[in-house]
Amino acid sequence: MRDKEKRELDFLVTKEQTPWLSIETKILAENKLSPSLRCFQNQLSAEHVFQVFHNLPFVDQSCFDEKAPIIVSVRKFLSQLM
Repeated sequence: MRDKEKRELDFLVTKEQTPWLSIETKILAENKLSPSLRCFQNQLSAEHVFQVFHNLPFVDQSCFDEKAPIIVSVRKFLSQLM
């Protein structure tokens, strides 16, 4: 999704027709969150907001315990969807 200011969000997952999970995906890790994530979190009030990177190492810690936008590896994120 993209807003009028051209900020982008790759995925929005809803639960019972309410925003639940917002995801921005990236190939190479940077050590900063996309400003778009905080903007969309304020607009949508999704419970979880992730910036998912392909090249980060797996860390065995629950990313769904976090309520603020966070950076996670794709392996960590996908392993916790079930």
